[in-house]
Amino acid sequence: MSILDSITAAEAQAAELKRNATAEARELVMNAEEEAKGEAEAIVEAARARARETLSKAEAEAGAQAEERLQKQAAQDAEAAEAARKNLPQAARYIVERIEKR
Repeated sequence: MSILDSITAAEAQAAELKRNATAEARELVMNAEEEAKGEAEAIVEAARARARETLSKAEAEAGAQAEERLQKQAAQDAEAAEAARKNLPQAARYIVERIEKR
C-alpha cells in the first residue's frame, strides 16, 4: 500500500468518523431537546396546578369574607329594623297630630 493510498484511506476514515460524530451529536441534541421539552411541560403543568390551587384558596377566602360581611350587615339591618319598630308608635302619633292640625 502506498502512502497516497494510506492518506486516502485515512481521509475516508476521518470523513466517516466526522459523519458518525455529527450524527451522534444531532441525536444527542434531539434527545436533549425532547428532555427539555418534557421538563418544560412538567414545569408549566406544576405552575398551572399551583395557580389553580391559589385561585381556589382565594375564592374560598373571598366567599368566607363575603359570608361574614353578609351576616354582619344582616345583624345591622335587624338592629335598624328593631329601632324603627320601637319608634313606629311615636312616628304614627306625630303623623296623626300633623294631619289633625290641618
